[in-house]
Amino acid sequence: MPAKKHPHKYRRIQPKNDGSSATYRCVSTGCTHYLREEFIVGQMATCYRCDKVFEITKAILFPRKIVKVHCTDCNRPTYNRKTGKVETKKQILSTEEVTTLLDDILAGKVIE
Repeated sequence: MPAKKHPHKYRRIQPKNDGSSATYRCVSTGCTHYLREEFIVGQMATCYRCDKVFEITKAILFPRKIVKVHCTDCNRPTYNRKTGKVETKKQILSTEEVTTLLDDILAGKVIE
């Protein structure tokens, strides 16, 4: 079955222990697209964090090998397991601060 024609949402698959390069696969429902690591640069993809379409560059993938491919200007917060805090590019919030922030938003309070 051929892969669907759409911007793929890539996830890295660990290579076998035979020295081969990693493979990325599309995780969209019903898509069977797989791409080896050396061919992924220059492809259009959907960001794992903000769902925008972007072009994959070497700066995004290397030197660290990311598992869930995302764009560079994405500002979605991520949870840091080591520190126990939610991090963004601009600020670091503790889990309690995020909970309080979400409660304020749900209560309809205006946040400046």
